[in-house]
Amino acid sequence: MPFSDLTSQVAVVDQLTRSLRENRVAHAYLFTGENRSDLEKAAVLLAQALNCTDNLTDPCGRCRACVQIAGLNHPEVFWIKPESKSRKIVIDQIRELERTLNQKASFGRTKVGIIVDADCLGNEAANAFLKTLEEPPSQTNLILISTQPERLLPTIISRCRRLIFSMGTDKALSSDCERRVLDQLVEFPLDGSVFNAYQLLSVLQKEIEGQKEEIEARVEAESSASKWADVADKKYLDKVDDENAARVAAERKQEVEKLIKVLYKWQHDIVMIKEGLQGGFLYFPQQISVLQERAAKLSIEDALRKMTVIENLNNKLSRTNVQESLAIEVALLRL
Repeated sequence: MPFSDLTSQVAVVDQLTRSLRENRVAHAYLFTGENRSDLEKAAVLLAQALNCTDNLTDPCGRCRACVQIAGLNHPEVFWIKPESKSRKIVIDQIRELERTLNQKASFGRTKVGIIVDADCLGNEAANAFLKTLEEPPSQTNLILISTQPERLLPTIISRCRRLIFSMGTDKALSSDCERRVLDQLVEFPLDGSVFNAYQLLSVLQKEIEGQKEEIEARVEAESSASKWADVADKKYLDKVDDENAARVAAERKQEVEKLIKVLYKWQHDIVMIKEGLQGGFLYFPQQISVLQERAAKLSIEDALRKMTVIENLNNKLSRTNVQESLAIEVALLRL
């Protein structure tokens, strides 16, 4: 299957084929977008192109290497996916990848390591993987796949060439809370104004608190503790209370991340416009005029800086025990 079969990803295909043609393939790529199947398909195609015996820039799809890679059984193309119950990529998986990548290529031209859902790298695994990114073995290329790149460590992102895939047609926000945050972004620019920062902070705090109350009420209504409170012993009820509290905390955290991702998507669109990419690359094409106006007032360096601030915020909220409200406030003031 040639690159051209990725019909909805013209810009990405152009970048990859040009890099192959000019022999300027990056040692590490980060493929990001909403459609994981497109990201995985592109990873297969790049691995095939790097090892195809009939074509140096576009996989033929027929040679032994192309067929094996498409069947996920090529001896020198290694796939890593979250396997633990916690949906994390653990350090043992990274160590095994390092061991195999450091072996000399014997079948193909290039060893390829593909990490699916790279945002699921646990802290130990992520830190160990940084060493591989900093000093990759010879004849090796790495491909990271993520639909949530804002969850990745900034040090990992900075060491990869990032390719952003078109979002397709399904860009709608999933809740009224997210839409209200978007409305705030449309009305008040993130332009360094303290007033605008605190306006947005107020909206976020209100939505976060409202979601917490909704989650608590739903979990309580579904809890077996309320149904069996009159007959169950205290130890059982305490256990159920602990489980409910953990569930509320986990669901609330997910909802907070969704709200922060609205900020990320908004800034993503501004960066895309600065890069001259619009159309299918935007999450919010219906706001194109506002986005263009905001983009015109920023340099590409400042637009990317703001995106990094939001990525770092999401990383802190998801990976550390930072005080949530303070972290959000500090981040908004940096925008």
